[in-house]
Amino acid sequence: MAARLQIQGLISRTKHLPKEKTRPKKVKWVYPGPGFSREAFSDKDQPLHDFLQRPEGQPLTDLRLFFPHPPRLLQQWRRKGLVEIREQPCFRNPLGEIFCIEERPVDLTAEQEQALVKIKRALVDGQYRSLLLHGVTGSGKTEIYLRAAEETLARNRQALILVPEIGLVPQMEGRFRTRFGEKIAVLHSGLSPGERLDQWRRIQMGEAPIVVGTRSAVFAPLEALGLVVVDEEHDPSLKQQEALRYHARDLALVRAQLAQAAAVLGSATPSLTTLHLRDRKKMAYLPLTRRVRERAMPEISLIDLKEFRKGRQGTPLSPPLLEAVRTQVEAGRQVLFFLNRRGFEPLTLCTLCGAPVRCRNCSVSLTLHAASRELLCHLCGFHQPLLTLCPACGREGIKTVGWGTEKVEKELKRLFPETVIDRLDRDAVSQKNAHYQILKRFQDQKTQILVGTQMVTKGHDFPGVTLIGVLCADLSLNWPDFRSGERTFQLLAQVAGRTGRGPYPGKVFIQTYNPDHYIFEYVRRHDYLGFYHQELKFRREFEYPPFTRLVHILIQGNPEIGVRDKALEIGNLLSLEREKRSLTSSLIY
Repeated sequence: MAARLQIQGLISRTKHLPKEKTRPKKVKWVYPGPGFSREAFSDKDQPLHDFLQRPEGQPLTDLRLFFPHPPRLLQQWRRKGLVEIREQPCFRNPLGEIFCIEERPVDLTAEQEQALVKIKRALVDGQYRSLLLHGVTGSGKTEIYLRAAEETLARNRQALILVPEIGLVPQMEGRFRTRFGEKIAVLHSGLSPGERLDQWRRIQMGEAPIVVGTRSAVFAPLEALGLVVVDEEHDPSLKQQEALRYHARDLALVRAQLAQAAAVLGSATPSLTTLHLRDRKKMAYLPLTRRVRERAMPEISLIDLKEFRKGRQGTPLSPPLLEAVRTQVEAGRQVLFFLNRRGFEPLTLCTLCGAPVRCRNCSVSLTLHAASRELLCHLCGFHQPLLTLCPACGREGIKTVGWGTEKVEKELKRLFPETVIDRLDRDAVSQKNAHYQILKRFQDQKTQILVGTQMVTKGHDFPGVTLIGVLCADLSLNWPDFRSGERTFQLLAQVAGRTGRGPYPGKVFIQTYNPDHYIFEYVRRHDYLGFYHQELKFRREFEYPPFTRLVHILIQGNPEIGVRDKALEIGNLLSLEREKRSLTSSLIY
């Protein structure tokens, strides 16, 4: 309606930026006034005199902490000129307890040394260089980031460290804060507006030459940028999908190029596009093929669910996996379960007519969330109460089936009632700092079993974990996307890398209905380069990236018929344009 009125010239539309509601924080400080002297205070107030006599002043909050009832006296002394009260700017501090403190390793491995030498050479040259740090899980990539940041600061330049998800910030921030103290700032969506403003101001003022954050931190106001690190560079979370659309990895390379800085992309499973740049000699390659301290890669076992799930619907754990969990729990070690499906039960349908209950916006099946007793769409956020009557046939046949992380957590608590079990997914971290608290409990080994979605698969270092259970590896493998094989390998390799990082070797059990799929043999052998060359053949044959570029045009709206007609209209226009320009190699689907 508004668009039609605008076309007719009846109304006009303008955009206005909202007023900034957040302001720098100020606190009150107490200072000695012009009439301040010991004689002006009574005998009983002498301790208060001693507390206030420092010329640099004291925060009013500290005064109230040590002397609970001074407000009336304080106002009297202020009128007499004994003290002055001034407002001072202060920064809100979003940094809590350091997540993980570890000693600096004395010696790097030979491969780490070689990689660090090449990064330092790029920093010394002072020109743009892009480098791919391809290291297996547990090979010490973070230590290289830390030492590269040291070299950057020594040259009076600044460092930007990007991670794909907010759940990875505590550990990375903790490692950098242990090494660099208060010289770091953090930027991510979990900060309050005031905290974000203060971190931004600290960066602008030069108080924080190192910035650690998620994808939005790529816009941090670093004036002397010398090093850009993108950890887990393959992760799709680095791509902003709405509003201002950008890919933080690509934008980080652009920032490094503009600043003549070194850009380091790190991953155990780099994206095929990035590896292809290495093949084309457009990026330096820094391999780390071994774990630090000569630790072995975890042993990976495939479990054919067809063999164990016939007639069994009571538990998502196959007998071999269940037995392995019991063994590790009894030994006092930690276990991590990965299922990339949050909620309680992911499929809602009518058992009488067979009709699924779908989202009214996205046409995907709604997932039951037990805590709220609601059906939720994980694409658009639409939710409704759990139904009793089928919308299709009107009868009482609604049933929810399947396994989500909530239901797995409940089942594990039934199987291991004496064990402390926690869950890490988007629903469990809805409150501020919840992800930090969950990870901290697991890091401190107060939690023995952790169940999670892909939030548990990357970047974390848990030395106590000796067993990983992948409950269903087929979920991402069967996704209708040409990258499904690549994404599946990356998820499995990353989650497998969470184990075997301590004194005990790690084991991984991968449950699947397709154990003969070629991807699992590469996963079992930890052979990502072998998978890369195999996958590259498929991409070349079917003309998929990195050999071509794809443009995705997304059309949304109601009703469905209008969206369909608009899609056909745009498709026809593009087909005509292709013929007009003789773009015979361009395909339109």
